[in-house]
Amino acid sequence: MENEPTLLETGKFELWRRLLLLFMGVVGLWLYMYASPAPLVRIEIVDFEREQEREISGPHVSDRQVHLAAMPLQEYIDIITEANLIELEGEKWGNLVDQAGATVEGQIPGEWRKRIIAEQMERGLSRYVFFRPDEAPVSLLFEQIGSSNFPIYLKGQNSAGGEPLYFRMNFITITHDDFSPGSGYRGFYEPPPAFFRPLRAYSYIFFLAGLLIYFFLPRPRRGPEDMAYSNSSVIGMDLASVILFIPFFSLPLFIIGGSVQALTVFWPGTLAFWIIAVLALWLVYISSWYASFALTVDENNLVLSHYGGESRIPWNDIEYFQPAEKRAPRWLMILALLAMVSARSSASQAGTASRATMLFSSVTYGYRLHHRNGNWMDIWLTNSMGGPVLNGSEKLEAVLQQARIDKSPDVAMDYTLSYATRGMADRKKTTWRTTMYVLGTFVLIVFASLLHTNQNMQTASVFLEEEQYEEIPEPEHPVFDGISAVEANISWMEFFGGKNSDYGVATIMNEDGEYIVAGITKSFGYFSDSLYLVATTTDGELLWEISHGTARGFEASDIIQTADGGYALSATVGDFSNRNAHLSKVDASGEVERGENFVFEENSRGNSLVAGSEDGFVIAGNQGSYGFLMKTDSQGEQLWLTSLGTNSDSSEANQVLFLTNENYLVVGSIFNAGTTYWDLYLAQVDREGNIIWERTHGGYGEERGQAAILSDDEGAIITGYFKDVARDYEEVYLLAVDGNGEMIWEKTYPSPGHNSQGISVQRAPGEGYLVLVTSYEPSPFVRASLLLINPDGELEAVESIWDTSNIIAHSMTPVGEGEFIITGMIGIYDVPELGSMCLYLMKYKADDSTTE
Repeated sequence: MENEPTLLETGKFELWRRLLLLFMGVVGLWLYMYASPAPLVRIEIVDFEREQEREISGPHVSDRQVHLAAMPLQEYIDIITEANLIELEGEKWGNLVDQAGATVEGQIPGEWRKRIIAEQMERGLSRYVFFRPDEAPVSLLFEQIGSSNFPIYLKGQNSAGGEPLYFRMNFITITHDDFSPGSGYRGFYEPPPAFFRPLRAYSYIFFLAGLLIYFFLPRPRRGPEDMAYSNSSVIGMDLASVILFIPFFSLPLFIIGGSVQALTVFWPGTLAFWIIAVLALWLVYISSWYASFALTVDENNLVLSHYGGESRIPWNDIEYFQPAEKRAPRWLMILALLAMVSARSSASQAGTASRATMLFSSVTYGYRLHHRNGNWMDIWLTNSMGGPVLNGSEKLEAVLQQARIDKSPDVAMDYTLSYATRGMADRKKTTWRTTMYVLGTFVLIVFASLLHTNQNMQTASVFLEEEQYEEIPEPEHPVFDGISAVEANISWMEFFGGKNSDYGVATIMNEDGEYIVAGITKSFGYFSDSLYLVATTTDGELLWEISHGTARGFEASDIIQTADGGYALSATVGDFSNRNAHLSKVDASGEVERGENFVFEENSRGNSLVAGSEDGFVIAGNQGSYGFLMKTDSQGEQLWLTSLGTNSDSSEANQVLFLTNENYLVVGSIFNAGTTYWDLYLAQVDREGNIIWERTHGGYGEERGQAAILSDDEGAIITGYFKDVARDYEEVYLLAVDGNGEMIWEKTYPSPGHNSQGISVQRAPGEGYLVLVTSYEPSPFVRASLLLINPDGELEAVESIWDTSNIIAHSMTPVGEGEFIITGMIGIYDVPELGSMCLYLMKYKADDSTTE
């Protein structure tokens, strides 16, 4: 007597087989992308001899650097380390120093391989070694000094003798701000997986367990008379469900760089992907049904077996059957046609047309069994290409006719996407309970990992107590050409925004003497970047604020007032893969009256805006690889478009100025692959959009033009930044040109140890110019300064506009005699209603005595 099939062999576990496969894959991916925020200690092996040589490696070297380079090496080391040097003595440090010495010689100890960044190890630059703060012997240092945002130098002696080894130790933490969609973790180097992704090793166990469950759980036993779907067709459907589910589940984790981060600050984007992933679970249900489905017959019944149990349909309950065909839904066909018509290139049209043709021609064949109570049941015998998938299906019609069930010649048409058998063989409620159990378990794991993350964040805070911050010295102001910064004369400063990041990009003073700021917000409106408008009195008191956004992102770049008392803004709408230049018209209260997207074949940006020589607007921006200048009428309709720098490999247009002769001056940059450097680019364009002349200025290095003002002699003063090929840091760049774009003089203002860029240039009181500068320091500090330049381009004074927080400057606008409004973004940590970075507005009063 043949043994009865076991529970596993009846098909009842076919749904579990697939749900567990996906569940194990999901958990594995979650663990694979989990990024620990626990604090770390990074120890760098320092080669002071090489660092001393680099003091004079750049083209702009200060007297102090020359003096440092000429010192004996040991004196140089003593000055650099100063009071931040700790001697490593005793046996507890001997092993660490010996391992470091072996690493310097290229013989990395096995235990240290997990502590070193893989990319550096492959390049033979094993400089950074990572420890946890509670690991011996590093934990001993925290008992002595606590944590510090600035490096501590360590000195140790190798047991083999020779020169002592020096180390630079930094305390680092990983926060949500270190991640961003598209680029993932934004650090210079990702710490080794053993520290940064400690759960990754366990992820492979879940991947393997899921595959083992899928392949080795016993499958349903079939008799010779059973009609069942072939394993190949079922596995194909399983692959389709996995291919659809796993990518949409995992993409947010990979593009953000961390699983926990994907469900915290970046959860809206994750939700969009996961909605599609949940829809893919429907394929899992269908596949489970077909894997467990079987048809058998006895004298009185048609017997259907499936994971929900067994259904017996008496022959007397079946009235008749008819051929059935399943085709793609009509709405899906319409979408396919629209996709084919909207394809921009011939290649895209050909590919879309072939896919649409396959969709139109795909047909699944089967039978529809009609019950006497009005219900019916579809049994599909082929796949969408007409190939047989139900083994023994040729017997079905004979069995039905043998049971004296009539066959209708009419063909039943089905235009749905679901392939699940309908009628008495519908799924049971236990199906959804099973699914909910699996999904509920996954949710519990997610929340457990979030709790674990919060505990790690609290652990990090132990090393960053408030009193320790008070011991951290503020970094020195940037020094330009040997001139140290003094405190600027700030009349007032106000902060605006919400709980997330907000910043100002452009300001104007309207005809009523009020200040209008155009900026970008993540605190209001959509979760993507949105337009943010703020209006204040002359004392900085808020009059009104408003935000406008789209699901694709909305970034303002420039603002002007219009004749009707409202405002026009140049902007960019879209995401990183599909951006369009945009022109908005808003009324005096900030409400949008109309907006126009300028759709080109390639991504585009709107960078600068002026009123046209007649009625309308002129926008400078970038389209694909080249800059452009565009004229519109007062309603935003394009009148002409001129591409700029087309005789190069790439160009950009960053600002447009309206000239007294009613032509336009465009300032930007241009790139030629033959030189491999960017040069400053100028062009004069007439009122009809014709290029009168183009000029480039540059030499051995990189010159970028970012902002300009007109000078008295029909020329211009242009600022930006310069970077020499042999120098690590960017320098403020200033160029004076005549009315034909020819150079009068050019100057650079280096600030050793800082990347400094000229953001805006304005006339100073009396004579000379003011250059607004943002400086990025090697440590995570950003500073803003003002350079006071005389008419010949010589630097006379440097003023620091804010010292207590990170501050980025974006715009400076004159609002009175020697008075300017400055806006940008600043780090604020003690205002509960504001996020860590908010929009600031400050009024600066220039001292005219410095430039006369």
